[in-house]
Amino acid sequence: MARFPFNVPAREPYAGPGGGIRVFGASRDHGHRLHAGCDLYAPIGTPIFAIAAGEVILAPYPFYLGTHAIEVFHPGIGVVRYGEVLSPGKYPAFQESLAAGYARAGIEHPRVITAPHLTNGMPLVEGQLIAAVGKLTGLPNPMLHFELYQAAAKGKSLSGGGKFSRSAYLLNPTKLLQDLEHAGSGATRRRSHASTRRSTSASRPWEYARRSARSCSARTAPQGRSS
Repeated sequence: MARFPFNVPAREPYAGPGGGIRVFGASRDHGHRLHAGCDLYAPIGTPIFAIAAGEVILAPYPFYLGTHAIEVFHPGIGVVRYGEVLSPGKYPAFQESLAAGYARAGIEHPRVITAPHLTNGMPLVEGQLIAAVGKLTGLPNPMLHFELYQAAAKGKSLSGGGKFSRSAYLLNPTKLLQDLEHAGSGATRRRSHASTRRSTSASRPWEYARRSARSCSARTAPQGRSS
């Protein structure tokens, strides 16, 4: 089992002709390199969930333009880098955005929202809250930058050479994300038809099984910094 990383759909297409600069392989740096992931646009503070059970390889570390990234090994899927997430130290400054994001996602939260507590080697369950969409310094569109690698990348640097400036284990995550997005949408429609007496929040499109938010703090580690 696996799920989409949001409880809400991405704001813009991340695949196909309409995906523009958000798609895997899109031109970057005036054609000097290619985009190594899919960009899922969403408002700052949108909760991000583990797509499947797994293990934290690297807890939040500085990534790109003032954001952080998390690396997770998901057995049967591979290594996922959840990039451009809100830096743990910036949660106090974005309480309003976080509260709005949690409300859109239909999950409860404490009065003061803190970064999920993640440590290297920590096990995760599918749907566990791991981060929130961050604020990119100097860019207008917040997003989750989603990268996928073969399982063999576990424990290795994801940086590298070639046209993507990434490890040779890099994979195109587009089909995985589309499959998860479609499966989540279908499950929601089935739940809505099954019972019209559920609460408004529970029948919202893109509602997934809710899991309790974990409280704060995170470690940092150096790694690649281009998205």
